[in-house]
Amino acid sequence: MFNRLSITIISLLILYVCCSAQSEIKTGLPSNDYLNNIKDEMDKKWPENRTINLVFHGHSVPAGYYETPIVNTLESYPFLVLKKLKNIYPNAVINVITTAIGGENSVQGAKRFTEEVLTHNPDLIFIDYALNDIFIGMDKSYTA
Repeated sequence: MFNRLSITIISLLILYVCCSAQSEIKTGLPSNDYLNNIKDEMDKKWPENRTINLVFHGHSVPAGYYETPIVNTLESYPFLVLKKLKNIYPNAVINVITTAIGGENSVQGAKRFTEEVLTHNPDLIFIDYALNDIFIGMDKSYTA
């Protein structure tokens, strides 16, 4: 479905969103970035740090499906994002939780959102139904 290059590009885009103001954290300069509180938490050292929960909710791609039925968890973009974040924040305790189901669309995913996503007390949620929502239309996708 996706080759390594496209998965790497996706993970780099997500990493950019997560860490775009990393230098601002290190220098203490003010920022309007809405992720600063999470970045501040990831920058803390033990014993002041806490576990950061990143939840990736969606379809087969964040789950790690490439060529069905093989699931390449360690090459999925949630895992690649974790690896890159750990390079930037080596003292952070980061859980990457994947609640993705292959073949699912956002209407189906919305039905299990409270029970299977919010129960993890996420600090940040990534929702990826882009490929499968093509088949349900924009109105249903937007509503979900």
